[in-house]
Amino acid sequence: LLGPCCEIFDSGSEKLLSLFSRLGYILGNIMAKYDSARVQFYHNDVAMQYLLRVLELYSKEPLTLHNSLGDTVIDVLVKMIRVVANMSVNTEVGIGLGNMHNLGIIMLNLLNAITHMKAIQLKTDLQELLHATLGALHNLCFYQEQNSTPAQVLAAKGSLQSVLGDLATALYYALKTCRDDASQVETARVLGNLTRNDKARRYFCRNGGLALVVKQLSVNNASQAYDFKACAIGVLVNLLGDAENRAPFMQHKGAELLYSLLGAALQEEDWFLATIICQALWNLLIDASNVSDVCQEQVLDDVCDLLVDYLDEERLFEHSTRPDVVWEGFAVVATDLLERIQASYDKQEQEEAEAEKQKQKLQQKKFQKRNVEEAEDDVNEDEDDVYIEEM
Repeated sequence: LLGPCCEIFDSGSEKLLSLFSRLGYILGNIMAKYDSARVQFYHNDVAMQYLLRVLELYSKEPLTLHNSLGDTVIDVLVKMIRVVANMSVNTEVGIGLGNMHNLGIIMLNLLNAITHMKAIQLKTDLQELLHATLGALHNLCFYQEQNSTPAQVLAAKGSLQSVLGDLATALYYALKTCRDDASQVETARVLGNLTRNDKARRYFCRNGGLALVVKQLSVNNASQAYDFKACAIGVLVNLLGDAENRAPFMQHKGAELLYSLLGAALQEEDWFLATIICQALWNLLIDASNVSDVCQEQVLDDVCDLLVDYLDEERLFEHSTRPDVVWEGFAVVATDLLERIQASYDKQEQEEAEAEKQKQKLQQKKFQKRNVEEAEDDVNEDEDDVYIEEM
């Protein structure tokens, strides 16, 4: 049915709008339940061509278009995008869709259109389209971690892989302009997957993404969505994996922010959140020969005190038969971070001790040299004194 309907496409046809909406609903349900259907549909070139054609056609139509039955362009787009999202749950299909001709540019154009319309006000249906688009992008971006891809993938015109930089820019704008918690969370979730790709990280940071994430996490808002906080810290973990982002992060008082977030998470015994914060701190310090050159010693000392306190198994689980499973995962990461900082401190002390030792040796040599020179001067003075005996 998709094929013939595409061939006779007429944006003014009420029946086509209703038909595409119901076909999208049926396909979305099938793809949500049956993995074999995802694979079969993906490998049917004609079926994929028709699906992309429907998305392309209606993505160019006014989002306000509707028929007398109540069906809208937004309805069709939401349902067809959910087909893509549900298909991409399968690894093989998800990777393939990421390289699919024109799918990336369609999703990008939709995201840009929706987020720029938000300046007026997000209606419920428009918000639903945004969340559907972000949901599909979240699944598709999961497979874009590989930073080196075959030549044929890069040549796929309009594929998701080919628009990663533009997508990172669009998501920066979306995150910056979000007015509701749900949209903010969904955008951060996509960025959590997308920023595992080095090209996407560069574009995101080039537009001010690092400063934006730090700013939003720094807002002292008790009602801030927990999911957003977790996703945003995950984005920081990815961004701090690049050496060029660490100095700007410190300029925005990033280390102090992470310490504050860590303290709050540990106080609540939120081991999951504490774990990813420790991962962000690890990436911040990973290449530093001397951690004190990267971060103020007072902040590092405070972090160490927190970790030592919350790695005390006997204190934490005094009345429990065994430690919390999530805590055990935190303990591994926290112990590595603590040992990293302490090892750097030990190395610094050894270097300082060695430098002091060398300084003392140098001073001793200078002192010995001075003594030798003074002794030689005394000898020379004795030789110069000639006594003449009177006759």
